[in-house]
Amino acid sequence: MIKYFKGKPNSGRTLEVIAHPDPRLSQKSVEIDLASELERAELDQLIVDLVATMRKENGAGLAAIQTGIPKCVFVYEDEDGKNELGAAALINPRIVHSSEEMVCDEEGCLSFPALYAPVERAQKVVVEGYNHTGDAVRVEAEDFLARVFQHEIDHLDGVTFIAHLPDEDKKLALREYFDLRAL
Repeated sequence: MIKYFKGKPNSGRTLEVIAHPDPRLSQKSVEIDLASELERAELDQLIVDLVATMRKENGAGLAAIQTGIPKCVFVYEDEDGKNELGAAALINPRIVHSSEEMVCDEEGCLSFPALYAPVERAQKVVVEGYNHTGDAVRVEAEDFLARVFQHEIDHLDGVTFIAHLPDEDKKLALREYFDLRAL
């Protein structure tokens, strides 16, 4: 079995993070065939590069589609530091349970630089998918990590965080975003 995260921390190359209104952000990501040795070998480098990019941009998570790569994988900071990069990846993730309790908090996105808006999300989620070694995992997350998972899985489905805003707030957020970009 291929071992992922072969490199040292920050050993990946950084990728360009695409910004709204790039149409690729609306694209649904393609599931990764973990049975394909070729796809797994490419995934190894992609994960390392995504971690390097996420850290360079000071993000808490980063979906591959945010770098223009429509693969169903995202990386996030792993507080447990269970691997040499201190980050984790979820491949082909899906939310299998969301709590009824919702929490509204400020949310930002690397694809909307400098824009923050209050977004309501489930306080707890359970996500199933595969980890960086290709093993099936079931991850329970709450609070900030649950927000990160929901945000990144939305990206994999072609949905950005502003889609969760009421129409009037969405208009204001986009106006603010384009004003910030003009500076």
